[in-house]
Amino acid sequence: MVASARTLQVASAAALLAIAMPFAPEARAQASVPEEGGGSWTLAGQNVIVHDHTDYLGIRGQFGKTDTQMLFLGLDYGLTDKLAVNVGVPYVRAKYVGTMPHLHGAFPGHENDPVIDDGRYHGGLQDLSLGVRYQLWTDPVLVTPFIYMGYPSRDYPFRGHSAIGKRLRRVELGTYVAKELEAPLDAFYLQASYGYSISEETEGISIRSSKFDLGVDYLLMPRLSVRVFATWLYTHNGLNVPVDFPPAPDPRFYAHDRLLRTEMLNLGGGFSFMLSPGYTLFGTWLTTTDSKNAHAIHNSFTLAISRSF
Repeated sequence: MVASARTLQVASAAALLAIAMPFAPEARAQASVPEEGGGSWTLAGQNVIVHDHTDYLGIRGQFGKTDTQMLFLGLDYGLTDKLAVNVGVPYVRAKYVGTMPHLHGAFPGHENDPVIDDGRYHGGLQDLSLGVRYQLWTDPVLVTPFIYMGYPSRDYPFRGHSAIGKRLRRVELGTYVAKELEAPLDAFYLQASYGYSISEETEGISIRSSKFDLGVDYLLMPRLSVRVFATWLYTHNGLNVPVDFPPAPDPRFYAHDRLLRTEMLNLGGGFSFMLSPGYTLFGTWLTTTDSKNAHAIHNSFTLAISRSF
């Protein structure tokens, strides 16, 4: 079953929920699936500003600020009326300004690694993404399982406050659940998702995480919908800051940014506006309200345009 045009318009802003997360720009689309041979191109820009770091108790500390900017190009394509594939590639650059840069001199074999926490922007292509989703049920709710794979596009630096990613292969399995409500609440569209991800092992640890997303869209006008959403990331294993940090030159300390036991709750809102048939403008904003072992997002803004075909 192909979702109605109205449902697609109301749900389309949910495509940015995955984009509007730092270092996770994959557009895994949503519970709806384009018709066979149809799909959309999306071009998105994002700016993520971080002021605080949090430890394992959730206590915030100011150890410098980071500014991360991303440009993302993605394609969502319907192989059948139930099966869709999406691919994406992001360009990311980041800058750290502070007094606690990540240095490498204490780690044998890494003395000549580039120091990127120097107050300047450093960037390039990040992780290539490939996702597949299948619309399993449409009644009484849409249920669409998905699988997502991320693969580093190159050997970019992963150590530093201003690192653009973790440079690890990753696979995520999960499902979307969505519902367009009945009258008199038919202007509302509800969507939730759960994903379980496994990252490539590094220093004997393979990070495993769960991510929950919940969003509510409201059709404010025939061409304009607004939304509020929450995203919760829970990492099942890894290192706590600072109690689990081994001293240098332990290689786990060098790779600690890859191994954090992160918990993060983000809240935000957004909009979706149909500019003309086939063209839709999206925007989202989010902030971190609670986190552990993480860079707490002060503000994240995303703006994107999508062209359906």
